Amino acid sequence: MHLKYVAGILFLCIVFTPVLFSFSNADNVNTPEENCRQYVLSNMVSLEKCLVSMHQNRVDSLPLNRNHLKEEYRKARMYYKRVEFFIEYYSPFDAKYYINGAPVKKYDIEHKNKIFDPHGFQVLEQIIYSKDSISYSILNNESSLLLTRLTILKEYYKTITLSKNNMLEMLKLTLVRIMGVNLNGYDCTVNKENIIETTYVIEGIEKVLSAFELSDDKEISAALKIMNKELNEARTYLAKHPHADTFNRLHFITQYLNPLYKDFTLFYLKTGIKFSKVSYAINMKSSSLFAENGLNKQFFSLYKDDTIHINEQAQLGKLLFFDPILSGNNKRACASCHQPNKAFTDGVDKSIAFDLKGKADRNAPTLLNVIYQKSFFYDGQVFNPEEQVSVV
Repeated sequence: MHLKYVAGILFLCIVFTPVLFSFSNADNVNTPEENCRQYVLSNMVSLEKCLVSMHQNRVDSLPLNRNHLKEEYRKARMYYKRVEFFIEYYSPFDAKYYINGAPVKKYDIEHKNKIFDPHGFQVLEQIIYSKDSISYSILNNESSLLLTRLTILKEYYKTITLSKNNMLEMLKLTLVRIMGVNLNGYDCTVNKENIIETTYVIEGIEKVLSAFELSDDKEISAALKIMNKELNEARTYLAKHPHADTFNRLHFITQYLNPLYKDFTLFYLKTGIKFSKVSYAINMKSSSLFAENGLNKQFFSLYKDDTIHINEQAQLGKLLFFDPILSGNNKRACASCHQPNKAFTDGVDKSIAFDLKGKADRNAPTLLNVIYQKSFFYDGQVFNPEEQVSVV
């Protein structure tokens, strides 16, 4: 009797679970999160098709059709740029080392001093746009590696949990990436189509923002209307000035991106969506990247959560910076070599030795913006100012 009961329960689970699951999915189809997911997956599928097309219909006795390769490469870049905001946010390691990193070897201390060979789009760009003959085996290998990596990520993104705050934050980070990376041609060093590609980045932002139009709130709708207008104007300006060498980056950043950045912040606040607990290098609550509070300085500190009595800590640090009491001979202070009136250097090729006899073996670098450095000393032996002080 007991076995029949268990069997009956299992039967009901098998029959009705798919039905219940389908209702659950139906409830989520029109949410901003699911609309964002489907947009990303759709572009990744199209991107995969372009990579496959790069080495299809090849006749071994004939050279590769370079124009066909360029066309498919441009299309692949379009699909990638539309979803770059998503991949860079959820898979920054893959983006840097396997998808869109610089075409040079990378040495990474954070990954056990591993040296990474270059792979991804920028390697493909050099192959396809090179004046030399194209090696099919090298092209096939690189496109296959990229295709494999993107396929793995696509499957991962099908089940990843999305949230509205992460979506808004990744879009705001994308504005920063446009300012600091896309406009300067970091990943278009050969074909110089970075301005055109930036229009695709804007398209991605517009598409994800459109998912929030489901809201009935009048203030949110009004804010969205303003941002959509600004995004459309930015995309129009990019389309009218597509040449990388003559593009006015300062004008575009100050007149288009910075206002957008401000309105993104206002929109975030109007939605009532809570800021995520993720620690970012930028201050999500700031209305401008260039404001005094635009960067989250605490993010770069070894003690990220140490926020108590910050002003008092700063005053103590300033006192000790000029006080020789911490030195072994009570004669040298930090300011001995890092002089404020000389941009926090000492103005000489090599600093005066500790015993004041002769010169040291190294110079004194500036301390301006030193908090943003990833490593210190010529060999990068320490990763933050706190460790650097103890070594000195």
